[in-house]
Order: sequence, then structure tokens, then C-alpha cells
Amino acid sequence: MASSRCLASTGAPFVTGTLNPRALVTVVLANALEFFEYFAYATFARFIGAAFFPHGDVGVASLAAFGTFATGFLMRPIGALVLGAYADRVGRKPALVLNVTLVAIGTLGIALLPGHDVLGIAAPLLLLACRMIQGFAIGGEIGAAGAYLIEQCAPERRGLYCGWLLAGQGLALLTIGACGLLLDSLLTPVQLAAWGWRIPFLLAVTMIPVQMLLRRRLRPHDVPRHIPADAHAGRLTGWKVLALGTFLIAGGTVPTYVATFTAPFEMAGTMPTLQESFLVTMALGAITSAASILGGLLADRHGYAAVVIWARILSILAVIPTYLAAVHGMGNGVFVAGIVVVTAASCLAAGPTVALLLSTVRSTSRATSLSFIYAVGVAVFGGTAPALVTAWNAWSGSRMAAAWYISVAAVGALAAVWALRHHQEGHPPLTTPRRPLRRAA
Repeated sequence: MASSRCLASTGAPFVTGTLNPRALVTVVLANALEFFEYFAYATFARFIGAAFFPHGDVGVASLAAFGTFATGFLMRPIGALVLGAYADRVGRKPALVLNVTLVAIGTLGIALLPGHDVLGIAAPLLLLACRMIQGFAIGGEIGAAGAYLIEQCAPERRGLYCGWLLAGQGLALLTIGACGLLLDSLLTPVQLAAWGWRIPFLLAVTMIPVQMLLRRRLRPHDVPRHIPADAHAGRLTGWKVLALGTFLIAGGTVPTYVATFTAPFEMAGTMPTLQESFLVTMALGAITSAASILGGLLADRHGYAAVVIWARILSILAVIPTYLAAVHGMGNGVFVAGIVVVTAASCLAAGPTVALLLSTVRSTSRATSLSFIYAVGVAVFGGTAPALVTAWNAWSGSRMAAAWYISVAAVGALAAVWALRHHQEGHPPLTTPRRPLRRAA
């Protein structure tokens, strides 16, 4: 009779069979709620910039708002080290509960914080503090949530469940787009600029008690300990895994945040209407969720690395013609269609990228390693992407900065996959299907 637990080649315990559906829904929804606020900030950045960074030049105010957006991401590596270590030492569930508590503090602050006309210079400083708290908390989220999911499911399903985890971010994007579309139809532009942009943040606050309840009901499980030394043979540690992992993450986070920024601001062409922005945001969210799940399924069948490679190649082939079409005035319709293709290609590799990293690092420091690698990649390349591309375009007069940045990030990810090919669990080939791990007798 098969045991209820099996040992993967890392030596870490995994629960065989199907993950409890309630646990999966809990982790995915909680992850979606935490990213809802991040995408809300990007979607409503033009209003946040006007409220907290008043300036005669709208572009400067927007750039200041996105500078604060980037600062929150720069706190992620610190949170990854602190909260990731907490998840590895104390447990995944306590870390997930702590993460949502910290995010709640930052979200509540942004929702209720008066603007520059009331607090003066204190307003942007307090906004910055709220973003820093949230960045610290989000830094430990992906590692604890990813480790929890793969340690609760059968090894041959890790790609799918990592895909579900990333699909939660797509759900957040879809929801914020729908919320913005509703607000745009119910409020006047003056009302939306004055106070309407705060409503999504207040909605996120109302969902925090539900999120806390769901996470407290997660089934606790043992953190991998006392792993035999030979189980870690071939695993990467130190600066090498950080560098390769960062480039691997950059291949996905750059197009994600450039696309999220492009929907409301359309960096490559003319400014769209608010309705167009929110519709595109919804489309990107739906594509993100569907592509993340599909990519996870394909990775379990064909291998993590193979899906990442083909997805990044497709990103390069799609993004350059998309921006060239926008620059030459072919219309927002062509541009939007291209961005959707780029987003789909990027998200196909989302789950496989996380699963690939989890199969590369040591199981005893799984949450810390994934959190820190993910946080550094997002902080250095993702969170700074909107501000960097905006500044690049303004300095050079070119409208192609986003396309070149996405392409370079994709090439970096391809190089990282090649370098990691001999360090995956079981050293699977790049192009052949992964074989399901057998259960222990």
C-alpha cells in the first residue's frame, strides 16, 4: 500500500495525490488580493500622482508616482530575507498570515491618507512609507506560498500548481480593470480624480478579514528538516543561483510591469481613454490567468525549461513588431493585440519559471531562496521598468524603449535557463517530457 507521503529527489516531504481544493483556492485568492493593490497603484497612478505629487507638468507628477511605486519593490529583497527565513524556520502558514497582516497596514494607509493639499510634503513621504511596508511584506509572499503549494501536491503536478499561483496575479489584474471600468461609468472625471481612485484600495481593505480567516484555516505541515547531504548534490547556492535566478525572473517581470503600465499610459503611442485603459487591463488579466495555467500544464508534460525557452523566444518575436506598429501610427487596436500576445507569451513561462527555481535551490531554504531571487528580479527589473522606460523614452525621444527592454530581458532569461540546465532536480533534459516521480512504497 502506498504511503501518503513520498520523497522527491531533494529529500523533502511532499504530500501525494491532489492538493486540498480549499487550500489551493485560499493560497491563490490570498495572493490575488495582495497583488490587487499593487496593480491598483499602477492602474490609477495618474490620479495618485496628481493627489500626492502636484506639479505643473503631468508627466513629472506621474514619474514621481511611479518612482514611489518602484521604491516599494526595492523593499522586497529585505522582506524576502526576513520573512522567507521565518517561513523556513517556523512554517509556511505562520509566514503567510504575517504577510497579509503587514500588507493590510500599508493598504489601509494608502486608502485613507490625505493628499498633498492637506498634509503638504508629509503626504508623499507617508505614501512612500506605506509602499515600503507593503513591499517588505510582498517580498516573502511568493516563497512561502510557492513552497506551501509544491510541498502539498504530487511532484508531477508542481508546474500546474505554480501556474495557479501566478494566475492569482492575473485575477488581480482582471479585477482591478473591472473595478476601474465600473468607476469610470459611475463617476465623473472630477470625482474619480478627487476620491474615486481610493475606492479599489478600500475594497482591498474590506477583504483583508476574509483573507486572514482563509489563511488561518490552511493546513499546517512540516518544514523540511534534516535532509541528507547527498540530496542537495548539484543544487546551486550563493551568488551564482541569485544571478541566474534574477535573470530568469527578469524575463517575465519586465513584460508584466511594462504591459500593466502600458494599458493606462500607452507609452508607444497616443494616450488612450480611461475606458480603453481599463478594458485592456481586464484583457491582460484574463490572458495572464489562462496562460499561466496552460504554461504549468505544458511544463508538467514537456519540462519546465522547454516551456520557458519557447515562451521567451515568442516574446521577442511579438514585442518588436508590436511597438513598431504603434510608432508608425497603425492604431491602438493593433498595439493592444500585440501587447496581449506578448503578455500571453510571458505568462506561459510564469509557472514553469517558479517551478524551475524551486527544483534548483535547496529544500531546507526553499522559501528564502525563492523569495529573495524573485524579489531581487522584480525589484531590479520589474518595479523599476515603468519609470525606466518613461525616462528612457523622454531622454532619447524614441518610443521603442519598452520593446528593447523586454527583448533584452528575454535573452537574459534564455541564457539563465541554459546555465541552469544541469542543476534541476534529476537533471531533466531541456526538450523531453518530465517523468512523474514514483510514490514511495
